[in-house]
Amino acid sequence: MSCIVIIRTFVVGYGLNESLGSLLENAVYLELKRRYGGDSIFYYRGKNEVDFIIRQNNEIKEAYQVTFTLNDEREIKGLKEVLRRKKVPAYVITFDDEEKEISGIRVLKGWKWMLGSFP
Repeated sequence: MSCIVIIRTFVVGYGLNESLGSLLENAVYLELKRRYGGDSIFYYRGKNEVDFIIRQNNEIKEAYQVTFTLNDEREIKGLKEVLRRKKVPAYVITFDDEEKEISGIRVLKGWKWMLGSFP
C-alpha cells in the first residue's frame, strides 16, 4: 500500500475525526484543569458516559461532553442522564458544529469556549 493511499484513507476515513476528537478532548481537559484544578474533574459513567464532570464541595457543578462533531445522539445521552439527576450547566464541546441548544444542553465550538467566550 502506498503512502498516499494510507494518508488518503486516514484523512477521508474515520482516522482523522478520531484523532482530532482525542486532541480536542485533551485540550478541553487541560483548560478545565486550568480553570478548576485537577481535583475537581471527574468522569461520569452510569447507563451512559460523560467525559468531564466538575465537582466542588461534593456537588456536581457542570458537565462536559467533547466530540469532534455532534452527529450521534449517543454523545448527549450521558449529559441528559446527568441532567435528570441534577440540573446543572451541561455542554457539548465540538470542533466545528454550529452553536445551539438541545434539551437544555449547550453545543459550543471548542476554540470559542477555550478563549473564554462561554462559561
